[in-house]
Amino acid sequence: MKKVRIVFPKNANFFTVATTLDRELSEGIIFHEYGKNIFFDEKYIYIEGILSVEENFLLDFVQSRFREKGLPEPEIRFIGIDAYLRDEPMCLCTNRKVVLISIDYITLGSPFLCMMCRRRVKTNQISFPVPDLYDWQKLFARIEEIYINSSLYAGWAKNELANIKSKLNQRAISLAMLIDKHNHEEIYYELPQELLCPRTKCPNCGATFTEIAGNRICKNCHILCRDNF
Repeated sequence: MKKVRIVFPKNANFFTVATTLDRELSEGIIFHEYGKNIFFDEKYIYIEGILSVEENFLLDFVQSRFREKGLPEPEIRFIGIDAYLRDEPMCLCTNRKVVLISIDYITLGSPFLCMMCRRRVKTNQISFPVPDLYDWQKLFARIEEIYINSSLYAGWAKNELANIKSKLNQRAISLAMLIDKHNHEEIYYELPQELLCPRTKCPNCGATFTEIAGNRICKNCHILCRDNF
């Protein structure tokens, strides 16, 4: 993963910067928790760290946050590669037809996965609402982490993952439908492995599944179930 430095303009106020990115900085949404550093001098405010998201995602997301508030956009500099966290191979398919919204809660790279090669698709190759999908991706990752690591709240987290009607899954379905309208690839939400799909019927709308490349899809709801779960 890449090391990045976000440089805020001379007239930036530290309080404004901190409050604008409060959740992202405090919860490790932009950077991995280790190695994060915030410092400033007489002219600039600097935030350095190891990216927890793909670089195009960072550019769009951070700059849009400041643009929405009418603030000067920060400069983003990539300053090296972190040896501990390696970049995963990306999809190189030239005839890609189906892209999945599928989250790896450990690496939190691109939320898009090619159904053919099972590699990540670069975010600049897909048109999507950056803040909405980014917020959902982080929410999914935190619920998955709670399910795996917390004995106290594991039951609640499992229900969010395993219940097709949970807010988490319904939001993902809505995003898949929206993103599908703006791309030439078909976009589907790959259901969490905790959600056990019926063999023939969509768990969300009851329509009959269509099979494609060993997977079951519902074209109405834009969801995909993998048969090898």
